[in-house]
Amino acid sequence: MKPLSLKTYILRRVLQVIPLIFGVIIINFTIIHLAPGDIALMLAGEDASPEYVETLRIRFGLDKPIHEQLLIYISNVVRGDLGYSFANRSPVVNCILERVPATVMLISCSMLFSITIGVLLGVNASKRPYSRTDNATTIGSLLGYAIPNFWLGMIMMLVFSLNLGIFPVQGMFTVGVDMVVIDRWIDIAR
Repeated sequence: MKPLSLKTYILRRVLQVIPLIFGVIIINFTIIHLAPGDIALMLAGEDASPEYVETLRIRFGLDKPIHEQLLIYISNVVRGDLGYSFANRSPVVNCILERVPATVMLISCSMLFSITIGVLLGVNASKRPYSRTDNATTIGSLLGYAIPNFWLGMIMMLVFSLNLGIFPVQGMFTVGVDMVVIDRWIDIAR
């Protein structure tokens, strides 16, 4: 059997993702519509007039048949229209895009930190196979994989923020202080 080229492999993987994405969209739509209660009534509030509830049903397309609602939902998602956030009073895409820079920075820092520590521990353990260092590294890495991320994050916040005072408990930078760019970077790096 002839091995696949990288281009063919990537194309196959991309084509496999398309039905998966549509499946996730359909499951998401189904879960929302299987939830108990009337969506329009929940948005309007229990003391809203029936006319207002009906206006909301029409505005959000809830008066249409379910298959038509699904097609509208799929076309909106494909166009990048993820809806409106009532909590933030803005489009959902804007809410997501506001948080992208902080997310990228957190992911970059955590990847750099974990790769550096992992390589250093792995090299150190490989120098002395079956030693206490190797066994401790193996057990520590297995525990790291076994512990849920959210719980490990809370424990690390407790240790490094509250007990040691190295990192702030919340937020990325000092609030209410005007800083030039380099000072802001130093404040975030702290």
